Amino acid sequence: TVGLAIAFPALNTLIKANSTPNIITVLAGDFVAPSLLSSLDSGYGMVDCMNLCPISHVCFGNHEADIDHQELLERMKQFNGVWLNTNMQDFGRTAPGVEHAQLPEYDIITVTNGEHTRKVGLLGVLSNDPALYRPGAFGGARIDDVDAKLAEWYERLTGPEFGCDVVIPITHQYIPEDTRTCERMRNRGPMESPAFPVMIGGHDHDVFSDEIEGCWVLKAGSDAKHAMIIAVSWADERRETRPTISYELQAVSAYRPAPLLSRAVTKHHSLVRALELANLCDLCEMAEKLG
Repeated sequence: TVGLAIAFPALNTLIKANSTPNIITVLAGDFVAPSLLSSLDSGYGMVDCMNLCPISHVCFGNHEADIDHQELLERMKQFNGVWLNTNMQDFGRTAPGVEHAQLPEYDIITVTNGEHTRKVGLLGVLSNDPALYRPGAFGGARIDDVDAKLAEWYERLTGPEFGCDVVIPITHQYIPEDTRTCERMRNRGPMESPAFPVMIGGHDHDVFSDEIEGCWVLKAGSDAKHAMIIAVSWADERRETRPTISYELQAVSAYRPAPLLSRAVTKHHSLVRALELANLCDLCEMAEKLG
C-alpha cells in the first residue's frame, strides 16, 4: 500500500481520462495495510486519498485485520464509497455497541445507454483460508465459505427479488481459489452458462488476466502500478443476452499526477518523513558509555 498511496495522484488522472457515465472504481482489499504509513496512522491517509480519487467500491482484504479493530471501524466510517462484505456478516455482531459495523452484502447499480437499462449486482468476498489470519482477527468474526455465499447471492440477485441482469464479484483470494470459484459456478447461469462473466480480483501481487470456465478473472496487481479498465457491454436489449467483457491494462505512471491528490499524499507522508529524520539513537554517546 506504500506504492498505492504514492500512485493516487496519477491514478486520479487515469480515472478522469477513462471516465464514463456508468463507471465504478474498485479496490479489491488490502488498502489500509500493510505499510509504514498505516503503522503510524492506521490507514487514515489511505482512505482519505481513496475518497479523493475517488474509489467507489471496495471489499475486505486479509490485511485489513492488521490494524486495531476499533481503528478499522473508524476507517469504515471514513470511507465515502460502498464497502462490500458478502461473506463476513458476523463482523458487525462481534462489535457490540458499534452501530456502523454492519456493511452491505451487495450493491446494485443501474446502468443506462439511451433507453437500454441494465441492473448490475456487485458482491465482495474475502478468502476464508484460516492460514491468513491470527486468532481473533476482525474481532473474532466468522468468514463464511466464499463459493457458498456467491452461489446464494447470485440466485437472489438474479431472481425476482432484485432482477439483476448480471452479477460481478469482487474477490480477495489467490488465483487457485478464484479458479475453484469459476469451476463451481460454471453452469449456474442461464442455460447452464457461467454465473459470472468476470471477477475483479485482489490478493495476488502480480497482474493476472485469464478466462477460466467462461469467466474472466482480472487482477491489476499491487501498489497501483497498473489499472485494469474493464468494459461490460450488451449487444442488444434482450434479457437473455450475455454481456461481453473487454479490458485494457494501463500503466498508472503514464498519467500526470493530479495536484490535489499530490498535496494530500505529501501531507499524509509527512508522518513517514518525520520518522525518517528522527534521531533514534546517539551512537557516539552510546559508544562513550560502553567504552
